[in-house]
Amino acid sequence: MELKTLNADYEQQKMKLYDLKTLYSELRERFIVLGKYKDADKCSTKIERIISKENESSLDILLIPNLESDYISLKRRLLEDNLCSVCSSKNTFYYDEQRGEIGCLNCGAIYSDKYIDRGPEWRAFNSEEQVKCVRTGAPSSNCIYDKGLSTIIDVRDKDGLGKPIPLKMRDQIYRLRKWQNRIATSIDRNLSLAFSELEKLCEKIKTSPSVKEDAALIYRKAVSHKLTRGRSIESVIAASFYIACKGYYNNSKKDVNVSNLAPITMNDLVEATHIKKKYLSRSIRIIVKNLGLSLFNNTPNSYLPKLASDLNLSNETQTKAEKIIQKVSKTSITFGKDPIGVAAASLYIAAKMNKEYITQKIVANAAGITDITVRIRYKEIYKKLHKI
Repeated sequence: MELKTLNADYEQQKMKLYDLKTLYSELRERFIVLGKYKDADKCSTKIERIISKENESSLDILLIPNLESDYISLKRRLLEDNLCSVCSSKNTFYYDEQRGEIGCLNCGAIYSDKYIDRGPEWRAFNSEEQVKCVRTGAPSSNCIYDKGLSTIIDVRDKDGLGKPIPLKMRDQIYRLRKWQNRIATSIDRNLSLAFSELEKLCEKIKTSPSVKEDAALIYRKAVSHKLTRGRSIESVIAASFYIACKGYYNNSKKDVNVSNLAPITMNDLVEATHIKKKYLSRSIRIIVKNLGLSLFNNTPNSYLPKLASDLNLSNETQTKAEKIIQKVSKTSITFGKDPIGVAAASLYIAAKMNKEYITQKIVANAAGITDITVRIRYKEIYKKLHKI
């Protein structure tokens, strides 16, 4: 059994963030706290003792094995502040790679004795040594039909180190490759085609990798629910991409996904995929209904960065447009209005205020709306701003 004693001298040094009471309150919900645990030798669990010199009392904390990760996460939070929980000294942590320890230089407290460097050895002089230095394989990804977990026989006739395969083995490799394609299931072929289309779509619209991963996950769920039957792969993968960009939450599991919010309109997707709008809308409705999802509505602020970038406007103009939207959103003028129209009109007003002269038609073309919409929203917002 491992017993660690953490000494805290409250008379000489003051704990600014984490004193005994704070630490006790954080541990109280996760662990069983005992006043004086005497039968420690009979128990296989770990015990942590915290001693306070202020009142000369001690607390013995029984650490349950399946909750040990919570205690480790608590220590990690203490380390993130660069503040030692024992002596309250800042920026005194050291990492001993040979012993795998993380500790404090001032008081000698050890926070972890199982620190492992999981990265590769970078000292390599050729591709063969570089492959040998890597400790792990490639990470799994939803954007690969098999999540990157199976072995693929490449058509370039090269091995894992990039060397050409000998002529004697090429006939055998050719037969293996042919049988590998034959035994692939219909779902694997479907996913392979769909994710190649997703790769092209992400290159055209230029979204983050997290959006692509989320779109691939939605498509996998659509395939498992057999929603691709009777529909083109292009329309279903485009619908999955649109849902991932908009952000969604699961009605049954209450899983909220708003980290991948990206400003995208249906017209942008139609232009990139050349799919009719009615087919795309139908696929979106079917996926949302059968997977139990609900989409978030885009706000005017979410369109500002893209519009400002397309119109080559300054950051000051974008910031001023955000303030205009913030003022206008408190009134009823934005109710029932298209958010991209409000964003375009606010950006047009901010550009005029900063003497960056652009026409309403240029703003409308960048937003994918008519200049009449920009003109109407501009008049409404301009009147409201004068009243405010």
